[in-house]
Amino acid sequence: MVCRGTKTVVDAVMDLCADLDDYRNGKAHSFMVESGKYLANKHVELLKDLYESAGKSKVKLTLVGHLLGAGAAAFMALELQEMLDIDIQVTGFGPHSILSEELAEETSSYMTSVIADSDVVPRLNGVTLANMLLDVMEYDYLASTRRDVQHALAELQERKAAIFSDEVIGAINELIDPLLQSNIEKTTKKKKSERLDPVLFPPGKCIHFYRDGRGVSGNYVPNTFFNSIDLTRHMVGDHLLFGYEQIFLEAMRYHRNNLYYSFDELDVNVPAENEADALFHNS
Repeated sequence: MVCRGTKTVVDAVMDLCADLDDYRNGKAHSFMVESGKYLANKHVELLKDLYESAGKSKVKLTLVGHLLGAGAAAFMALELQEMLDIDIQVTGFGPHSILSEELAEETSSYMTSVIADSDVVPRLNGVTLANMLLDVMEYDYLASTRRDVQHALAELQERKAAIFSDEVIGAINELIDPLLQSNIEKTTKKKKSERLDPVLFPPGKCIHFYRDGRGVSGNYVPNTFFNSIDLTRHMVGDHLLFGYEQIFLEAMRYHRNNLYYSFDELDVNVPAENEADALFHNS
């Protein structure tokens, strides 16, 4: 059974409203709990009929979902286990952080969360968002801003050496540096605020695919690995369906040592003038 991901405005609100509810001696994402209960109640009679007509000792069911679908599938599995004698497996791609640590670990025998690189959603909840905002507010930009100014001045001097002599560059630095320091000190909080500890984490066993500088690697990591937002330029793109498709494609190309590999064919030989053309064609 495939549970669809976020599609409507209501779905998006459910994703974002991460209220905590008591759930099975732990905590859970309240709206995801309701989604899972809805799906379980909707399909339990059909599953009972299949169970009785098949004459098997157990019903075997595999649930797959992305984002909202992953969270709903996880709670559907938890609810169905109390209704049926069922052998259930769940694979979620980019799931929300939906269960407290102990509950998330308890589901590792039948749930798997697959998370692409910097995907923001498995790391996103009220606590991690607040911690990220504090990190941004308290970050000292002075050193990096000075570096950017020096790079810009060096570029000007290289292009217009007759105008931007060493003396002129030195005078500009003497003028700009105090302004940078005073303005950045005004906008940066110097007092470090206390960070909160996240309560919710992705469920089950967590497989993290990440770019390692040469290709894509994958490891099992603890649920608590996703306790803070990884602030990168591709944190949103990694979460989208094309982001998962791309990282799996990169992983397979690295694993097979074949830059021309595509999901359409096992072995692809593309006549191209250069490697970049072939990669573009196959992607």
